[in-house]
Amino acid sequence: MSRVVVVGGGVAGLAATWTLRKRGVEVILLERTDRVGGLVETEREGDWVLEHGADGFLSGKADMLGRLDRLGLADELLRGGDAPRTAFVAGARGFEPLPSSLFRFERRAILELLRSRLLSFPAKLRLLLEPLIPRSSGDLSVARFVARRLGSEVADRIIEPMLRGVYGAPAAELGVLGAMPKLAQLERRYGSLGAALFLAPRNQTLGGLVTLRGGMESVPRALAQDVAASLRLGVDASAIHLERDGRVRVQSATDGALEADGLVLACPAHVSARLLAPHDADLGAELAGIRSSDVDVVSLGYAPGAISTPLDGTGFLVDPALGRSLVACTWSSRKWSGRAPEGHVLLRCVVDGRSVPTDELAALARRELRDLMGVEAEPVLTRVRRRAQALPVYAPGHHERVESARIRARALGVELAGNAYDGVGVPDCIASGAKAADAAATRLAA
Repeated sequence: MSRVVVVGGGVAGLAATWTLRKRGVEVILLERTDRVGGLVETEREGDWVLEHGADGFLSGKADMLGRLDRLGLADELLRGGDAPRTAFVAGARGFEPLPSSLFRFERRAILELLRSRLLSFPAKLRLLLEPLIPRSSGDLSVARFVARRLGSEVADRIIEPMLRGVYGAPAAELGVLGAMPKLAQLERRYGSLGAALFLAPRNQTLGGLVTLRGGMESVPRALAQDVAASLRLGVDASAIHLERDGRVRVQSATDGALEADGLVLACPAHVSARLLAPHDADLGAELAGIRSSDVDVVSLGYAPGAISTPLDGTGFLVDPALGRSLVACTWSSRKWSGRAPEGHVLLRCVVDGRSVPTDELAALARRELRDLMGVEAEPVLTRVRRRAQALPVYAPGHHERVESARIRARALGVELAGNAYDGVGVPDCIASGAKAADAAATRLAA
């Protein structure tokens, strides 16, 4: 029987391992830490359910509902909480609703933008010129693409806060083809985003944002349970050796050399760069060029009555123009049911704490909440997670870089998977791992 080694026990690596086993391939998955799931991590304490990574996913993306059904998790689906599905932007004028229909590409997006208090009257007039703007060329930054089509205020006051919350990077550093491909595709097809809003067929497959009752870590746990015989935790791949007969040896300090017929690297891009650079310097440089941003998450739980601000939505993003350290705050116990004890409030803060020691992150988040929400009370629960190089920055030209890297890696008998390549969401990572596994299995069968 052929054997494939998978390096990286995050969602993509687990999905690759699960797919290979289903196809009858022997698999060994190496994960350097003592847990699987990578950035997807749920902590439960009593009636508190804390998400230290992703807290939801688009239900229709990448056949996610079908995958949950196959994992026995379909009954765990949770579609929301008590709050309206409204997010806010904290800006110079206080909290204003985010025109979220633009991100879902609904027909009412233009009307919502025209009504938004986030935009000035001249900015709203500028929206009416959008159909007259010629098509873009090349992979522009998101900031330039949106400013060109919809005006600088839409780019600065709406898109910028949203993308900082998702990618932890400014819109000027993100390519539109990687970060907002739907907008680029529709502009290319219809010539105008406004025209596309009315002419494009409605895509019902994206679904809404959902989560799982037991937390997002239910997904990697279910995958890990199915592939338990293949897991080797606490094993770090230190080097790979490519044999002349096409086989691969993966070297680790604890398990020695593992022989395999194929290799899937589902680890961060900078780790894949280190492993592959000795065999192809240009490939190593391409992978090293996929930059990632740090993510600091602070979860704060409060007793009943401790917060007087009306939590009439799912949370808020912070306008970078305010110069705050807080990037976003999810009102988790309002966004999702069953995330806090009865009457309590759970807040999940994403902060830019690059210059702050870890033991001061919680105090930083509390100061930001005091200034923006008026929260003075002491939390009854505090958790901090600091993740270095967690979120990839899909810079302009990202797709070309990834395509080139994959071609070069396949020439070495290696498949690439993970959030550095095809999307940062959990469905994207599962699909990425499954695709890499299928490619590896097909190569072995040829």
